[in-house]
Amino acid sequence: MRFRPPRLEIITLHRVLEDGHGYFIPPMALEASTFEKLITSSARAFRITDLSEAASDLKDMNPRHNHLAVTFDDGYIDNYQLARDLLLPKGIPATFFVPILQIDAGKPYWWDYIYSIASGDTKAFRKWFPSALASAIPSLKAQATPSFPSALPRWIRELVRQLNGASRAERNRFLLSVEKEFGPYRGPRLLMNWEEIRELRASGFSIGSHSISHEPLTDLGREEAIPEIVNSRTELAARLGHPINGFCYPRGAFSDYLAEAVKEAGYAYAVSTAYGSNGPDSNPYALRRRNIADYDGCRSHFPVWSIRMELTGLLDPLLRSRRSA
Repeated sequence: MRFRPPRLEIITLHRVLEDGHGYFIPPMALEASTFEKLITSSARAFRITDLSEAASDLKDMNPRHNHLAVTFDDGYIDNYQLARDLLLPKGIPATFFVPILQIDAGKPYWWDYIYSIASGDTKAFRKWFPSALASAIPSLKAQATPSFPSALPRWIRELVRQLNGASRAERNRFLLSVEKEFGPYRGPRLLMNWEEIRELRASGFSIGSHSISHEPLTDLGREEAIPEIVNSRTELAARLGHPINGFCYPRGAFSDYLAEAVKEAGYAYAVSTAYGSNGPDSNPYALRRRNIADYDGCRSHFPVWSIRMELTGLLDPLLRSRRSA
């Protein structure tokens, strides 16, 4: 019989939404019914374990079992309202990675703020933003006015994509101009608060650091990036009254020196958004994950089967370039 090396699959989710409630960034959302079916199905095929335990046992994984860990990024409130209630009755462990500043402020991420503003007065925003975007991001001045799709979710997603590709200074300039023109966020609360995060911890789930500011660390100099790693561990431990073992690189952005900084800060492991499986030889400070979200097209009719196919690793040569961040 051919030897099959042990592997650890780590799935990452951002939002679990009630069925029929889509999100304008589809790769960040999964319907609750799909999530429940996936977890039920995965529990039969994998040994689902807490990520801290799995990361510490990488070199000693039992090759007779497929190992799976469940993670959530960003601290959205539906993690507490929906995901927790689907995981708890099944006894499925999960790790929730949360940033400090966003939870402290109780304000949405900038992409959710933009979508809320554009949804509130779509006509005014569409008329206003091209010149503001070109002013904030000089490289766009030589381009024609961006031609975005007509549907609101699609063109706001395209705007977010452009802003993700801009520098932090350019992005912040644009966001300040949005707030000056349209005012602050006035929508419902989108993120968990510290009481809810503490309840997750009390329910047996793990909480990990997602940095202080949620800025991609590779966009920052060393003098800013290192404190994001070190201080987020101490700040989070102080708020929760419990040691913090895991770190999640914002937007998956990391480098060799950042991985070493995470190790030196006392974390036991760190996760990226690099696509694929982990084995005994994997770097525990650069663990790979598979982003789980709703599909469109024909795969939307059998989403759990499609996700399970990804988890076999058989499609990695085809999907790695598409899924990797």
